[in-house]
Amino acid sequence: MNFFVGYLVGIWYAVRRMKMWLLLYSITLLFGITATLAIPDILGAGLSDTLSAHKLMEGFNHTVFDDFIHDHGQKLSVVTGRLPLMAFIFILLFVWLTGGILKTYDMIAEKFTFQRFWAGCMQYGWLLTRVFFLFLFIHLLVAFLVYLPMIRVVRSGFEALENELSFYRILKISVVVHLVFAVFIAMVSDYVKVRLVKEGRKSVFKELLPSVRFVFRHFHRTFPMYLMYLLMFVLVAMFYWWLSERIGMQTMSAILVVFVLQQLYIFFRVGTKLMNLGSICAMHEAILLRDRKREQPLEIEEINV
Repeated sequence: MNFFVGYLVGIWYAVRRMKMWLLLYSITLLFGITATLAIPDILGAGLSDTLSAHKLMEGFNHTVFDDFIHDHGQKLSVVTGRLPLMAFIFILLFVWLTGGILKTYDMIAEKFTFQRFWAGCMQYGWLLTRVFFLFLFIHLLVAFLVYLPMIRVVRSGFEALENELSFYRILKISVVVHLVFAVFIAMVSDYVKVRLVKEGRKSVFKELLPSVRFVFRHFHRTFPMYLMYLLMFVLVAMFYWWLSERIGMQTMSAILVVFVLQQLYIFFRVGTKLMNLGSICAMHEAILLRDRKREQPLEIEEINV
């Protein structure tokens, strides 16, 4: 299986599990509403004056914004201060849901059932949580090592640099190197998850090096396929941002259109995650089947001897 076929198979996996796709979108939507539940009330109280609301719909108004922050800034800061914690909780929730996703993908030929999905979440939830924290530590360690030269330059007071351009050059190189490592680490973490579920393994640390070797051995398949999903996500995100800016939010109908676009974008984001995991499952299984077919003739020869 080449990387493009794997990419298409991942899309087919996600479409075949449309019920699961809709379930995950609904969970994402409900979690988002819960996390920002108090914000509409604060905005409603602050913009109850129709003139203020009308001014903001025409574009950014610094006076209205300052008045709103002065009157309701404290309440708003309390709500927004909880958002990072809620985002972290949502990430952990999705880690648990990944167990159900991989469980149903492992039985892609069978009909989808919510019972099997939730059973997969409970069966692999803690295992995949350990994967998450292990790779979070790896991400932080790599980021520290990549940006260590910049940290030393800043602590030395920029004395080692010829000019400001040298600092920005180091910054650009560091960001690019960090992004490359981050993409690779994220890809390996997904393969670790798939191998743990599909091969019934229990040790996260024992699967780390085999997963790295698997990715490197088949790099011409694994990396381009992963990169295609990353590029697709970036392009759709840019298109969504560009279209939202073009439509604007100056009328109620425009606000409604932007809201619909936002939901479509969230739906697509959930689908991208499902497609990516589906492609990895399909690629992993195809490579294993190919390796087993190559081993069979050798086994037959040994038996004949």
